[in-house]
Amino acid sequence: IAVPISARYDFRDLARDLGLNVVVVAANRLGVLNHTRLTVEAIRAAGLICSLVVLNSSKAEPDFSHPTNLSVLESLLDVPIVSETLAVSLATYGLPVESSPSVLWTPWVIRPLAASLTSR
Repeated sequence: IAVPISARYDFRDLARDLGLNVVVVAANRLGVLNHTRLTVEAIRAAGLICSLVVLNSSKAEPDFSHPTNLSVLESLLDVPIVSETLAVSLATYGLPVESSPSVLWTPWVIRPLAASLTSR
């Protein structure tokens, strides 16, 4: 969220100027708890709304923190959180659930999910 677009303008400014809520995509690995909490705090401090956290797993063999990161984040944050292990939770948001968990990471699923959450 603090990534600069120019020397005096970053993604916080862009989201604010466009009136957008924010979706955080975080790597489901060691360190994600700190990273995600700080990111959500920065979003809120900027006066923005975080609508969703997506835990993204790109490694074939996850580290030891992978199995617990989702449940710990759910206890720490008051933001909906989805992960490829819980793709069925997409149904909670009124979206079709495909048989393959990898469908979660395709743009044609993430964009409608983000749009449905940011319009609430």
